[in-house]
Amino acid sequence: MPRPSSEAERLQHAECRWVGYELHDGLMQWLVGANLQLEAAVRSEQDASVEVQRDCVQSSMRMVAAAIEEGRELIAFLENPSTAQNCDVAVAVAGFVGKLRNHPQASSVTIEFLQSQVEWPQLPHSVAWSVLRVIQQAMLNALLHAQSTTIRAHLGWAGPGILEAEVVDDGRGFDVQSALKPGARPLHFGLSSMQHRAQMLHGQIEFDSTLDEGSRVRLTLPATTS
Repeated sequence: MPRPSSEAERLQHAECRWVGYELHDGLMQWLVGANLQLEAAVRSEQDASVEVQRDCVQSSMRMVAAAIEEGRELIAFLENPSTAQNCDVAVAVAGFVGKLRNHPQASSVTIEFLQSQVEWPQLPHSVAWSVLRVIQQAMLNALLHAQSTTIRAHLGWAGPGILEAEVVDDGRGFDVQSALKPGARPLHFGLSSMQHRAQMLHGQIEFDSTLDEGSRVRLTLPATTS
């Protein structure tokens, strides 16, 4: 049996890692987008019209607003992560897709969300949260790093009692094995986060990618996960 101090250190490390994943997968993504737009406004200060600069600033304001919303949602979740209220993952994904379409790098990208005819059941809040985070991270990776023109999220069933969430893009692809190595940039931390969440859900996650042909992230989990 581990010594109390060792167990406390292990729990503290796990807690810190979880918080790091949460900040990376949510809040940081919107702040990075806002910063990109402000940098664009500064670069175009002398060459672009006032309207172009205003568009950049307004876009950054939308990103900051999304970051504030993410922060509030995270605080609410941390206050009561095991709330008994079940959640509709499809509604949450649809809301995220709506926000993602307003991302400054999504202006020429088609972003779609599809569901199977047999809808998912509502899931416990903590489960739905982790599923949503996996989908968010996969879609953001496709938008920010893959130079995709189409990104598609899908909720369906992999078999009886097995839920399936999938994100597919037509971007430039990546070397999965290299990206999974610790320290790999820019994808490793996001992929590690998705793997960690899949484990917590007693599910499995697959990363399939071919250079110049796109990528697919597939999460499966029991419909009875609690």
